[in-house]
Amino acid sequence: AVSVVANVVETVPCRPPPGQLDDLPCGRRYGPAFVCMDTACVLIFTGEYLLRLYAAPRRARFARSVMSVIDVVAILPFYLGLLVPANEDVSGAFVTLRVFRVFRIFKFSRHSQGLRILGYTLQSCASELGFLLFSLTMAVVIFATVMFYAEKGTAGTDFT
Repeated sequence: AVSVVANVVETVPCRPPPGQLDDLPCGRRYGPAFVCMDTACVLIFTGEYLLRLYAAPRRARFARSVMSVIDVVAILPFYLGLLVPANEDVSGAFVTLRVFRVFRIFKFSRHSQGLRILGYTLQSCASELGFLLFSLTMAVVIFATVMFYAEKGTAGTDFT
């Protein structure tokens, strides 16, 4: 819960310090505190995952389970950030990996009956949800293309 709340608060604008007019996100204003909190949470998650992997009677089966994959996807961006150099070309692509930190919220489903039922429901109607997602994606692409060509010749837009 601490990790999820920290991820949310990190993006919320904080009050500007006296003498400044611009609101800064709390993550930028209190950067070291959020880095320490994120590091502590990832270390705890990693320790928990490694202990569960060690204690599992069938490690390969455990590693392929859905909850195990969610755990790895939730902590992997932190370790990739340590390995990736801090240059502009790579860091832009790496920022998208930070979105996977949101998967930490799925760790709650291990302790919540309601979230487990929701997961089973989503699993049972996966083909219908896949079709819905495909349809929405196609609609976004089609209407974005229409908007591009509709505003292409208009001055003062991003498409000129």
